Amino acid sequence: MSENKKEDATTPTTKHAQICERVADFEREDVWDMKWADDNPDLLAAMEKTRMYIFRGTDPEEPVSCSAYLCSFHNLQIQAVQLDEVMRQPEQPGKEHVFNYETKSLRDTQQMLKAVEIQDAFIYIEEHSHPRLWISLAEYALETLNLSVAEKAFVRCEDYYGIQFVKGLHILKDRNKQKAEVVCFQLLFSPFPFLADFSFHVPSSNSKHNEARSREALFGDGSEDLAIDLRMKIGDWFVVESLICRGAGNDSLLELTWNNIGNYYADRRNWNKAVVYYVKANNSEKLAECFYALQNWADLEKLMNTLHDGSPLLLSIGHRFASVTCFVRGGDVKYAINCCMELNHWQKAIELSKLHDCEKSVMGTLTKYTNTLLQSGNPLHAVEVYEKAGQHQQAAKVLTRLAKQWVEKTVDIFDLAHKPNDILHLSQL
Repeated sequence: MSENKKEDATTPTTKHAQICERVADFEREDVWDMKWADDNPDLLAAMEKTRMYIFRGTDPEEPVSCSAYLCSFHNLQIQAVQLDEVMRQPEQPGKEHVFNYETKSLRDTQQMLKAVEIQDAFIYIEEHSHPRLWISLAEYALETLNLSVAEKAFVRCEDYYGIQFVKGLHILKDRNKQKAEVVCFQLLFSPFPFLADFSFHVPSSNSKHNEARSREALFGDGSEDLAIDLRMKIGDWFVVESLICRGAGNDSLLELTWNNIGNYYADRRNWNKAVVYYVKANNSEKLAECFYALQNWADLEKLMNTLHDGSPLLLSIGHRFASVTCFVRGGDVKYAINCCMELNHWQKAIELSKLHDCEKSVMGTLTKYTNTLLQSGNPLHAVEVYEKAGQHQQAAKVLTRLAKQWVEKTVDIFDLAHKPNDILHLSQL
């Protein structure tokens, strides 16, 4: 027992000594740039003269001719920039100056997936385990609808969403639908070479041929419905519109498409283009928002006049513009009256209250408001409120009471000179 414990205790030291011995023998000359992989401490890229070496531990892979400066080393892929070429034309750098290189294990995996059975590739990746390799295997397995291998690969790279996606594919029995779901999943979550024609875009005249060719390659002839479902799931509503216009959908689906295209432009604050599609979709609510954003009051008023009485949109417009007419047509008379009172349109408030049997409430509010003005020392403001409400007798009473108070006091010419507005109101009695 004691011997075993002693042997176990010395094992880490022995391993450490072996590593130190290997590192001590590791020496490279003429290295002018280097980069550790940020996801694997055993991988190192180094530049020697005009060659790039990739080391796994202390074992180098075959060098590649390159004189670029290393930028990143991630997911078994190295990115470098040819700075010498960039500095010759510093104001016009191009993508051709960026150098991308894959490690041997990634290249071998991609070749094996094309040349050998998928099970053999699985064994190779298991021996050279790395998340990028498992993802490559999962991609290929999905492309070939080998769901069992795809699920295992997603498990090994700890991709929970991929696992759930494969479980969903098992439920579908139609291979065409499975393939459509795979294309949708791949478009949403990663760029795949074999799906170059399916990248999300606002369609141009050149893209229609590519769209038809890609759809035919994926689903075969007569598959417009599957193509529409695919595009709807990835949110490519521009292509959905073009497919429907060819006779693949119905009016309700076309209306949904126009609404979503309108949302696309509205999210980007391109209100004018959004209006075009909301008009096609007859979406009054969204049109009101666009007109408000554009400050297009004339078209907003026209839109309001086209709405039927009782429409909830009338209330929305009323809240936004304090429009009494909108509240009345929308059926919210109480809010219309409150709006009139807040805007100091008391006569309109009283007229509405008489029509809808709530005059007592309005008059009570008017009395409270004027009493507050009188108590706060603003009698002339109270008179103005009474005049707007059509309560001329009440206004006259306040002015009469005010005049009596002034008569009772000794008012000299100097005081009257400082109250020209008061004299004006008294002269109108």
